[in-house]
Amino acid sequence: MVQNPFDPLAGRQGSRGAEEIVTERHALTLLPGMEETLAAIARDVETARRRVLVETYIHRDDRLGRAFGDALVRAARRGVPTRLLYDPLGSQETNASFFDDLRLRGVQVRAYRPLRLALGEGTVWPRDHSRVLVLDDQAYTGGAAWGDEWLPRED
Repeated sequence: MVQNPFDPLAGRQGSRGAEEIVTERHALTLLPGMEETLAAIARDVETARRRVLVETYIHRDDRLGRAFGDALVRAARRGVPTRLLYDPLGSQETNASFFDDLRLRGVQVRAYRPLRLALGEGTVWPRDHSRVLVLDDQAYTGGAAWGDEWLPRED
């Protein structure tokens, strides 16, 4: 079992090959599973030098959420501008203290349409269902989020 989903996975290639699509201006890699996805993201967060930008619907205070938060903190401590935009509806099971702690440790954290403000407008919609990361010149998008239910099955 993987103890920290970011450190141990960072050096592994994953069990299945990734498919690469190359165009005139871009290279797109289709990652076949969460092991490959976490390994690639971990590598790119740990080596980022110019920016770490995260936009997510769900970020939990559990094993994967804390490990990813710690990776963001390490980037911020290296002097990399590190920003996390999360949706408070999707992350409603996560206490505000989790995000406060990330702020205190150097990550710029913001909530997308805080619920108290949205309810003051009479509706909680629209919400931010994005799952986007920009790490220097690498970008990730997909259906995963930062909670234990997105860990590889064996974990």
